[in-house]
Amino acid sequence: MLAVLSVAACTPTNRPAEETLTVDELLASAESRIGDTIRVEGLCVSTCGHGSTHITLMGSDTTQMIEALADDKMRSFDPTISNRTVAVEGILAEQRVEIPFLDDWEMKLNASIEGGKGNPEAVAVLKKQIRELRDSIAARKARDGKEYWSIYRIETFACHATDDSSEQ
Repeated sequence: MLAVLSVAACTPTNRPAEETLTVDELLASAESRIGDTIRVEGLCVSTCGHGSTHITLMGSDTTQMIEALADDKMRSFDPTISNRTVAVEGILAEQRVEIPFLDDWEMKLNASIEGGKGNPEAVAVLKKQIRELRDSIAARKARDGKEYWSIYRIETFACHATDDSSEQ
């Protein structure tokens, strides 16, 4: 699903990471840091089971999470960093969920259950998620004037467990 979302164009500033941020601090200031080189520390709560190409970092609770993807040079994460506090360095990127994407997704879901085929229960769950995203986008538009939902990720070039001196 997220692979087909539009990626916001940004020009990396290539500014070096000056400080180590927590996941909470990064998410609170993410919009102003898109394209910046950042260093973030958090609990690695999951490592991709298909080649360890991405990890999920958690901050103070499960509402404060961000995905880190290994860049082309790094290629993958060490799977032993799961359930450890890690520091990652990389470029902050934004992915946007926009209304036309949701419209298209909903149309495809409706078509998938026409004529009694497909899985109506699964479609109902996904349509609920679409409604929630629409509500979130409407609230953001009212609050900030922005008619999209942002998903942030770190395109990572370095990672290490903070209790380990070796860097990946």
